[in-house]
Amino acid sequence: MLARVRAEAGLSQADFAASLGLGLSTYANYERGLREMPFSVAESLWRVYRIDPISFWDPAEARTFGQALDVEVLETVTEALVRHLDGKPLKPKAFASVLGALYLMRIEFGPMSPEAMRTMVRSVMGAHGRR
Repeated sequence: MLARVRAEAGLSQADFAASLGLGLSTYANYERGLREMPFSVAESLWRVYRIDPISFWDPAEARTFGQALDVEVLETVTEALVRHLDGKPLKPKAFASVLGALYLMRIEFGPMSPEAMRTMVRSVMGAHGRR
């Protein structure tokens, strides 16, 4: 997927890596699948290229959202989840799964207070066997 995104951007590996704040060899390892890409890189892909981190790791989830991804909602739930994790690691596929669940819940229930959002994040993390 990274190679396709890079090609669509019309950039060399070196230029694409630099746009994400990565060294060439690090980026090349992610593109070839030799290393698992951390969420921080997915976050950069989102911020720089608007690549949806949910569908990036789990294409099956992308079918759930279709083309009508609500960018504001995705940013809100991503920020809430990142705050909840507070630097603790979460494998990218697990992150995508939790983020997808949060996104769908936020779409279903609409705007919510920061406390309600924290409660929702804790609930979804617990349902996924994580705290």
